[in-house]
Amino acid sequence: MTVCLPRPFPVIVPLFLALLFSGCSGATISPHVSRFHQLPPPHGETLTIMARDPALQDSLEFSTYADRIGQKLTEVGYLPPATSKSDLVAYVHYSVNHLNRIEEELKPVSGHVTVGGGSRGTFTDVGINVNLGDRKKTETDSVFRLRLEIDRVSDGMRVYEGTASLRRKNSTLNEMMPYLVEALFKDFPGESGTAGKVKVAK
Repeated sequence: MTVCLPRPFPVIVPLFLALLFSGCSGATISPHVSRFHQLPPPHGETLTIMARDPALQDSLEFSTYADRIGQKLTEVGYLPPATSKSDLVAYVHYSVNHLNRIEEELKPVSGHVTVGGGSRGTFTDVGINVNLGDRKKTETDSVFRLRLEIDRVSDGMRVYEGTASLRRKNSTLNEMMPYLVEALFKDFPGESGTAGKVKVAK
């Protein structure tokens, strides 16, 4: 009686394909952050968030970003105002600068995976062919910026200035804002006078 071992390719090929086409885990994104401040540690001061551009104050877009920023400010120790007057005012400014559009011509691409195995010198061949065709891909390269300025109401003194920026292709401000906010508030308020890239999880 002859006992044949199972061929290895049913396990190897799916494993190979999973590694080939799966995304990398633990990916990060690194906005550039700069900070300047004379901000003491928070002790329950009240803070109001305002749009630097008054025309944006009542927009749904600003309200969405302000809610995210307000949540971060609450986490570090500030409170929303109980009345119309607050101890601090945080001014928020955001922008998108479209640098250029990139056109790239895509050529047909094909690949092939061959796995040898089996008995008596036989081989099993598994092929993968991908044809993207001749076409052009257009990409937009943009710089996204978020700036936060905090003023003390009692004397109008500026106590914090922070900017986070990120350059990405084919993205929107709404998609990039969570990363900008996360980077700006990492170790908030941070060391004054420093600038550099801050890694945040994607």
